[in-house]
Amino acid sequence: MASIISRRSALTTGLAALGTAAIFAPAFAQQKMTAETMKGLIDLTLKRNKEDNKVPTRLGVQVAPVLFGSSAEVRFLQLGNDEGALKERFAVTVNLSQQHVVMFSRTEDAIYFHRTGMHLRREMSVVNRRKDGVSAWSGPDAVKDFSRQMTYWAGRL
Repeated sequence: MASIISRRSALTTGLAALGTAAIFAPAFAQQKMTAETMKGLIDLTLKRNKEDNKVPTRLGVQVAPVLFGSSAEVRFLQLGNDEGALKERFAVTVNLSQQHVVMFSRTEDAIYFHRTGMHLRREMSVVNRRKDGVSAWSGPDAVKDFSRQMTYWAGRL
């Protein structure tokens, strides 16, 4: 009798754990961005674009000066992922003296950009709103979105 109860208990506990894991799977899947993961994403971005014979995309002339503090043309290669209304992009600059990563996401109303690199710190954030145009973006919302995008891309390698 004790073995039947313990088997039932183990089975019930196991099923409950599986149900909990299914509910919280997105949280468990979140990974922290590391320098190794960032390098892997950069390498993957460059590799996939080369294999697909993609030409670098030009960063918008309104966004580039705010995001990079320079009017120099910025070209990048990118990976993309569209999930519902949110469009995520991971881009690697290819024509600057220093390589940068630009993560950006697009909603119906705005595009949110973050510049970073191997050091994994947010260097600059910019928002391009349909109604209000391009502006530097700082404060808790920018920090939160940068962290969200870093977590998102860390789980994609």
